[in-house]
Parts: sequence; C-alpha cells; structure tokens
Amino acid sequence: MCGISGIVGRPDRQAVQRMMNAMKHRGPDDRGIYSDSVSALGMTRLAVLDLSPAAHQPMSTPDGRFIIVYNGEIYNYREERRILERKGHLFHSTCDTEVVLRLFQEYGQECVGRLRGMFAFAVWDRHEKCLFAARDRLGIKPFVYSVQNGNLIFASELKALLSSRRVPFIISEKGLNQYLFWGSVQPPETILSGVKTLLPGHCFWFKEGKISEYQYWDLCGSDHQQDPCRCYDECRERLLYELSESVRLELVSDVPLGVFLSGGLDSASIVALMKRSGTAHIHTYSIGFEDNRQMPDETKEAKQTAIHFGTEHQSLVVTGSEVARKFDDFVLTLDQPSVDGLNTFFISEFARSGVTVALSGLGGDELFAGYSRSWQMYWRRQGQSREGDQKFLNLFRSDFGKLFVHFLPDTVKSRLSDRMALGNVLTEYALRRRIFQPEQITRLLKPRFRPDRVSMNSASADIAYFDDPSLMDTVRRVSRLDLKTFMPFQLLRDMDAVSMGHSLEVRFPLIDHRMIEFSFRIPSSFKYAPSGKPAKISESSMNYATSGAKKILLEALRRDLPPNFEHRKKSGFKLPVEDWLRNDLSHQLKDHIFNPAVGARLFFRGKSLQSLYHGFLQGKVPYTHLWSIFVLLAWYQQMLRLIDRP
Repeated sequence: MCGISGIVGRPDRQAVQRMMNAMKHRGPDDRGIYSDSVSALGMTRLAVLDLSPAAHQPMSTPDGRFIIVYNGEIYNYREERRILERKGHLFHSTCDTEVVLRLFQEYGQECVGRLRGMFAFAVWDRHEKCLFAARDRLGIKPFVYSVQNGNLIFASELKALLSSRRVPFIISEKGLNQYLFWGSVQPPETILSGVKTLLPGHCFWFKEGKISEYQYWDLCGSDHQQDPCRCYDECRERLLYELSESVRLELVSDVPLGVFLSGGLDSASIVALMKRSGTAHIHTYSIGFEDNRQMPDETKEAKQTAIHFGTEHQSLVVTGSEVARKFDDFVLTLDQPSVDGLNTFFISEFARSGVTVALSGLGGDELFAGYSRSWQMYWRRQGQSREGDQKFLNLFRSDFGKLFVHFLPDTVKSRLSDRMALGNVLTEYALRRRIFQPEQITRLLKPRFRPDRVSMNSASADIAYFDDPSLMDTVRRVSRLDLKTFMPFQLLRDMDAVSMGHSLEVRFPLIDHRMIEFSFRIPSSFKYAPSGKPAKISESSMNYATSGAKKILLEALRRDLPPNFEHRKKSGFKLPVEDWLRNDLSHQLKDHIFNPAVGARLFFRGKSLQSLYHGFLQGKVPYTHLWSIFVLLAWYQQMLRLIDRP
C-alpha cells in the first residue's frame, strides 16, 4: 500500500515532496521521487510484499523508459510473473509492483485486464512523454486529479493535491449539493472545484495537456444473464469455491494479517474460509459502544463467532468522550466529507496495534440483497399496488395536478415528491438513500452554492450513468446500483481513507471482481427468498431466516458457521451518533453551527441552519442532518489549517 502523487507538464519536485509529506500516513516505511523535465512522480510506501529495498518506488524498467508509482495489491501477481518470465523478463524483486510495471511494458494499456486485485497506478513513458493511469474495477484504491493550465496533478488524496499548492481550495457547488443529498460526493465529482476522481474500472492517457479516458471493465447485467446458474445446489457449491479462492488469494502477505469481525454473516464467512484454507492463527477485532441501549451492539455475537472458530479475538469499547477527543483526527483522515467511516476509523486504529493488513466482509449486503431497500423495492414491484400508484402518479403529472402542487406547503410537497419517486427505480433508489430533501438543500444553502434546479430527478441523474435500465429484476438492479455507487463512492472510499490514516491496509475478498461477475449469474431468488411478505420490512427487526436475505451465502457456509446462526438479527452497523451529538459532541457541534469563524456562514443561510439545529434539539429533525453538516464544517476547518501550513 502506498500514497502516490505526481505532476506532469511543468513539474515541481518541491510540490511533489509536499504531496508526499501530506500522505506519510499512507506509507511510513519508504518514500521516493522521480523527476525529469516534464514529469515528477512521488510515492510513500507501506511495505506488505517484499520488504527489501528492491521494492522501492518509483520503479523503472531496465531500459529506463517506463517509470511507475503504484498503490495496491495484485493477488495473481505470481501467476503473471511466471508468464512474463517465460517471455524473457528478468525480475529484480519479489513484489507485485514490478509485475505491474512489466505487464505494462509487455501489453501496454491492455495490462489492466490481467490484474486481479485492488490498485491505482500511473506509468510515465519517457519516450512518448505521456502518462497512463488506471484504477481497479471496484474503486477500492483512490485516484484524484486536476488539470491546471495544461498540467496534470494527481494523488491518492485530496489533501495531497491541496498541499501541492498547484490546486486551489475552492468548494464545488455540485459536490456540495451532492454531499448534502447523498452523504458523500458522487464521482467523478469531488468536493473541490476542478478536481475529479478517476472512476472505478477506468483508465486514462495524459499527453500534451489533454486527458483521454476510457472504461476497461463494467458489470453488464445483460452479459451475465446469458449463462445463469439454474441449479441451486450447483450454484451454492460454485459460490463456495469462488469465495474460498478469493479468500485464499487475499491472504498473501509478508506482514501480520487480521480480520474485522462483526456479529454478521459476511465477516464470519471470511473467518470460516480462512480456517478452511489452513490459516493457523487468526487475529480478529470487533468494536462496540459504552452504555448504548438503543443501538445494536454486535460485540457479543462477534465474541461467540470468535470462540467458535478459535480466533485470537480482541474487542474495543468506544466511549462518547473518546469520540469527542478524536473527532478532528477522524475528519482529517476522511479526506472528503462523508457521513460514514467513524466505526472503521476506531477499529483500524485498534487493529493496527497488532496487524498491518485486515480483511473485511464488506460487499455481502451489496451482492446478496442484504439491505432493506432491496427488499422494499422488490415488494413494491410485486404488482399489488401498481394500478393505484399509476392512477395517483397520472393525476399529479397532469396540468391540473402540477398547478395544484404549486400551491401546497413545502412539507406536503416533500411527501408527495417521495410518493411520486416510487414509480421509478432509479429515483426511488435515490429517495431511499438521501440525507436531505432537495427543497431543504435549497433553503439551507446560500445563493452562490444553490443549484438552479434541484429535485429527486436531478439527484437521481447523479448516478444514472451507473444504472442499467435493461435489468428488469429489481433485486439485481438495486444490487448493481449499490455496487457501482454506494459501495465505491462512500463505503470503500471512507474505509480506505480512515484505515490508511492509521497505516492499515484493508482487503475485501467478497468483492473480488471474478466473485462479483459470478454472483451476477446467480438468480435473485437464490439470494433473497422470503417466506412471505413482511408486515414491516426493517433490518433491525429481522434475522437471516425470517428476512430471506443472503440465503445462498448462508447455506453455502452453514456447516462452518456457529449453531443457529440463521437466527441472529440481520442488522446494519449503527453508531449512537444522536446521543453523541446531544451529549459528548454537543459543545463542538454548537460551536460549528454558531461560530462565524468556522465557516458555516460561507455555505449556509444562518437562520435556516440555526432553525435546523433547534429542530434537532426538539426531536423534530433527524440527527443525520446535523451530523452531515457537522462533519462538513469540521472538514473545512481541517483543510484550512492544512493549506496554511508552511
């Protein structure tokens, strides 16, 4: 794992040095820089494979033509190395970086199709004076960039771009609006104006001041429906094989390795397959919260799972006072504002005291219909209410209906907008994930940040590029949207940022791209198989057996799991954020809302923001509204301090 950075066009070694300094947490073990008259590349390294100086970066080919800076882990690098050796390549290290470099030398841009793993890298071609950059298929490893006056500035983090002093600190109107709606900015946008994110499964060439970007991989629903797994038993056994292979490959490491263990099925599956692979000593880590009677705490179930598998288990209990003490550190590691990532911040800090690499069960909910929104959208489309909904929608889409709606109060308009959104999969998906209502965003923001038009339709347009309307299967379509938006743009981005903030590498066996491609051949009825329509669909009130979620995953691992595992509650990982905002974080929250020096007045209308705050205190406003604004303002303050450093 590394932090990579570079400037192409008019290079500046000192600027790249500042970028490297801003990412020293990503690579405390080594650092290096390359420069010539057109380019400067830098890296900071967290050594995981080949701890010797032979793995130093930037790394060049023997003829000196190609120079690479690389961040990631390629799990099939040994296999690809043997192929290259048969073609006459001689290697000077045992790391995967050199394999990626030689693959590029041999195959050019087609090399990315041969890589199995997580990666973001850039290769400078000294002869052609051009740069090639690529990002892994799922967007596990970050790559942000900006083109300023014909110069390309890129890095693993926004903090590094700002530290270069070649990228201005200007908040993006579009990014800010997306953040308030989704709880995170939707790529290719970032929270900064003029800064983009390289999309997952994409590459680009940069030459003579211009970027040529293309997509090399996509999860195409129609392609994977051509050869579905029709036999349940065969499908279950194949799933077990694919999962086992993915876990086996991701155990490669020259440093200590552990597992994030919750009380749920996904992380338990990882541990079960590690045991199957013959891993002798497994270190597991879980997290809980002190005096939390309202939110589910999975430390008890995690301990039961650890005892069943005989792991070396440790639990961390986080207090509200500790959250308050480390809140600024957390926000700084986030790199971009997000409503997620706090739990990973604490468990990463905890696990890093014992291991350098941790495996996570992230991806099970996205692949196997684990989220309640999948179930809710599935049941809405079972035909029972379609006729009535259609009549309702047609009424309010008529000229009379539009005129009538114009005179309704905002609160009624919001409810009506929600109801109308249920008639479209993409818009309903946006509705079920939103933080703020579009009209609430309009009222909150000052005119300079306020969009010309914001609605549920414009919000769903943020993710329309990643949708596949040809997928008639609702569960499959929602799964694709989760895998292409929610997972990479929020969960993976935050996990990488906060874990690397503690110099910890996190791996995700469930979202190996071959595993994902196979999972899309599994019929949805094998993944989600409820016994009947639930009276009230809720993650927190159901267990695996009653919800019908993740059926085939559960049955593939059943003989390895603790007894009666299917009766454990199917609940998402929730934190007592509302309690913290009312108690341990209350003074910091109030300071960020009312202190003019913090920046609230830059983005928000004062009366609207204060009304929101008082509404929260009275229990009339969801805590998610205050939490998202709190994180945004704290992040803004941290970035101001960063760019003011000498």
